[in-house]
Amino acid sequence: MRLLFVCTGNTCRSPMAEGFVNDMSQRMGLDIAVASAGVMTADGLAASENAVLAMREYGIDISGHRSARIRKEALESADIVLTMSRSHRDILLSLESDSKNIFTLKEFLGIAELDVMDPYGGDINIYRDTAAEIKYLVEKLVDLLFKKI
Repeated sequence: MRLLFVCTGNTCRSPMAEGFVNDMSQRMGLDIAVASAGVMTADGLAASENAVLAMREYGIDISGHRSARIRKEALESADIVLTMSRSHRDILLSLESDSKNIFTLKEFLGIAELDVMDPYGGDINIYRDTAAEIKYLVEKLVDLLFKKI
């Protein structure tokens, strides 16, 4: 299973989702390849300091993360592409003719409110709230995909 998480800058939400899923995959022995990218970013940016700090509170280190601009190859190689907002999804749908695998994370889980809060520029508490929301969502995702949580 190949998952791709997408947000705006690939420095906050999608790296957090990637970190949580990588952690669960390792702990549970799941066959998941996970990556993340941004729709409006440059390659090579570090994860935001508050994202790193918030994830560290869960025992997950994303300090080595570097941003990646979304590329067609990444879309094509992913089994499921999960965006953090409707606007990200809509951008990807305009780029990808075969869009059967592109959803917001919440849409894929059947949750009516489709956007994950963007913590960018917020204080550590905003990042903590976003990390907690993403953790909850990706646990539901892994449960749905693998029925193991």
